[in-house]
Formats: sequence, structure tokens, C-alpha cells
Amino acid sequence: MLDILNFFVDEVGLTGLLLIAAILSLIFGGGPKRRVLGVLLLVMSMPVTSRIAGLPLDVSTLAFDTGAPRRGGDAVAVYGAGVFADKTGGMWPSVRSLERASVGLALSRRLGLPLVVSGGIVRPDLDAESVVLSNVMRLPADTVLEAKARTTAENAEFVAVIAAERGWRSVILVTSREHTRRALAASRSAGLDVADVVDASSRRPIAASDFLPGPKGLSNWSPVAHEYAGILWYVLSGRIGLWDIVGV
Repeated sequence: MLDILNFFVDEVGLTGLLLIAAILSLIFGGGPKRRVLGVLLLVMSMPVTSRIAGLPLDVSTLAFDTGAPRRGGDAVAVYGAGVFADKTGGMWPSVRSLERASVGLALSRRLGLPLVVSGGIVRPDLDAESVVLSNVMRLPADTVLEAKARTTAENAEFVAVIAAERGWRSVILVTSREHTRRALAASRSAGLDVADVVDASSRRPIAASDFLPGPKGLSNWSPVAHEYAGILWYVLSGRIGLWDIVGV
């Protein structure tokens, strides 16, 4: 019993315990509306819920450690995922940017293909994503750095131009799991042929901790909600069509 209690406390922490207490007070200490809100918060704060909600966003056909792509591409393309500045003014890639670029670099080396990293200046006070990644990771000198794209749609557009200029018929796209559907749809819309989509995110099986409500479960909704909103905006603004989203 003590082991179970220790596991519970270690997994959810003090903030998680306070959140659970608040949820229980809603469920058992109020009227019907408060109970509905409490149950909804309980379900959404379980990490497994956001994982399930994110499944339609994942069109990756390959995890990096499972083997070679189904179709051979002519290059490996990485779409950036943001940078930030520290208190000293130093520029650093986001965790997702590092994941994508590290997998892209390793895949490029494994397959002997050129590497292109796309990411521009998303804020005036920050350097271009691709340049920051190149500096921090010390990417090979022959890496193609696309430093103008500010959005996923522009990533696709500018990489499509680079591919056409260099005679690449198709690319292997590397990005985060929840980003794969929008990135692939934008690539199709831009006329970029994607040979395969590689998931740069860390994969792990569902565990008992995924059913424990807590702040982590709520925070996991951020990238999922961002991608659904991004897809909706791209469709409404004409950046992508419905066939770009569902096409194979």
C-alpha cells in the first residue's frame, strides 16, 4: 500500500495532488454543472486522453529506430519548431527543434542523403531557426539552411523551391509526431513530393501513469490543440485543401 502511495505522489507531485483535490471538490461538492466540469477536467488531465486525441494528427510512417523509409527520397528535410533567447542574449533551439534536427541529421548520415533544415526569423529579436540549429548542433558545412520560412506553410514552400533547384524529386520529411499531418498537407499543397514522414518524437507505450490526472496531462494538450487550430486555419485560409489532409 505504501509503495502505491509513493508511486502516486512521485508521479503527480504536490501540484497534481492539489489539482486532484480541486477536481474531487467539483465532482462531489457542487451541483450538476460543477460535477460535469469536474469530470471533464478529470478526463482531460489524464495524459492518455491527449495521446488519444492526438492520434489523428499522426501520419508518420516510420520511427527513426525502426528501419529505412519505404520510398527512397533524394534529401532529408527538417522543419524547425522555434528558438528562444536566454537572459544573456544567447539563442537556443526549442526541444522539438533539437529532436527534429538530431533525427534528421542522423537519418541523413545513415542514408547518405543531403540535409536541408528550414526555419526563419519568427520574431525580430530572435535569429533564424535554421541558423540557431546549425550553430548549436554544429551541423555539417554542406547542410542546406533555409532561413526565410516563418510558418509550416512557408517551410513547405521554400523547401519545394530548393528541391526544384537541386533536382530533388522527393524528400524524406522529419518532424514531431503531432505536426506530421499539417506538415505533410502543407508539403503536398506546395507541390513537394514527400517520400516518407519520419517521427522525431520519443515513442513509449502507454503506462499506468498515463491514467493519473495531473498538470502534465493538461499541458500535453497544448501541442495537440495548436495543431488542430493550425489545420483549421490553413483550410479556412486556403493554404491547404481537404485532399492535402487526407490524401495518401
